[in-house]
Amino acid sequence: MYHQKQLLLYNSTLTKLPMLSSDLTVNYIEMLDSSCVEFPHTHLDYEIYYCLEGVLNIQVKDTRLSLEANHFVLISPGCIHGSIYEPNRAKKYFVFVFNIPNPQGFKKSEVVEKSFFELFHQCFLPDSFFHGKDRNHCRRLVEAMNLELDERKYGWELMMRNHYLNFIIGVLRNLIPTTPAVKENEFGNNLAIEITKFMHNNYDKNITLQDVANAIYVTPRHVSRLFLEYFGQSFQKTLSIYRVNYAKNYLLDTDYSIEKIAGLVGFASAQSLYKLFRELEGISISEYRAQNHSNK
Repeated sequence: MYHQKQLLLYNSTLTKLPMLSSDLTVNYIEMLDSSCVEFPHTHLDYEIYYCLEGVLNIQVKDTRLSLEANHFVLISPGCIHGSIYEPNRAKKYFVFVFNIPNPQGFKKSEVVEKSFFELFHQCFLPDSFFHGKDRNHCRRLVEAMNLELDERKYGWELMMRNHYLNFIIGVLRNLIPTTPAVKENEFGNNLAIEITKFMHNNYDKNITLQDVANAIYVTPRHVSRLFLEYFGQSFQKTLSIYRVNYAKNYLLDTDYSIEKIAGLVGFASAQSLYKLFRELEGISISEYRAQNHSNK
């Protein structure tokens, strides 16, 4: 397809950017100039032409586009296109060929990536193209890619993957500037962390595994297993630790009775607080109060 003077930035290696259920694939990148001869063509991938210097004239379907520096065109599969050979017109541009996975292959729990690709397919129709000015400084990523390929320092391949993904997202943000809000429970959050948030917010109540399960839409058994696997400690033991620690605030800042403090932090009785406090702190509540009041 191309015959041109070799410039530094060139990579024809298929690079997989792993997603949860599929891969976003970068097929080819290259920096080109006015010596490039290109024929009109089409393929099954998406292609970005990004003008770095001068003016790039390109034919896309029946439309002739003139891209100035920091302007780009994003071309969908099946859309015939090709740059116009003008050897006397100085220019430098970057081509980036990639393939986006089908969002139907993602599971419901993988809603962030699924939503990302669904929105792209909704906004960018087959056999179409989008052109405009880049508002997201993507040329900096082109320069970063060039540096990585030139220096090839330790981990450069991984850095290139990051630059690839950031370049794609940066370009797409010119087409899709905002994303609709997604409900928090649809994000596939770390449920173990969500459990701790629920405990922090409700430690003063008589909460059970069933209450937590209802809040995050799983079974009580799943709550118990998930929490133990992630933190190495049982839900109930952790809840007791929270309550003992929150009780310290009242012990230091008030002269409330132990019975009242126990009720404020969710214990069924003062005896439960007494027992757990000594077990966890190694001293009695009265000793703790005496030590900390003497330090004030």
